[in-house]
Amino acid sequence: MFAINLLAQQRPRFLTTGIAKCGECGSSYVKISANLFGCAAARNRGTCSNRLNIRVETLEEIILLGLRTQLMEPDLFKVFCDEFQSRNEPAAQRRERRGGCETGGT
Repeated sequence: MFAINLLAQQRPRFLTTGIAKCGECGSSYVKISANLFGCAAARNRGTCSNRLNIRVETLEEIILLGLRTQLMEPDLFKVFCDEFQSRNEPAAQRRERRGGCETGGT
């Protein structure tokens, strides 16, 4: 039971978690307030000059619009889903899922 709770707590709460990147430095966009995301390097380390923030709702709308307009091809959508799942799946679960599968092939 404890392991299930721990896994549930580690799941991303936002669509943008781990996906949105700064266009200037490539750092992740992180939640900086209740409804804003901004560049982690600018916010936390001061190593990026990008001080632009974006509302959570706006960022999610942009991502969903991109999914609707650019990933309607079934093959592209599958690639997106696989990548999204692998980024947001706990490492132990990934190892278990991949165990026994050959690597390097498609």
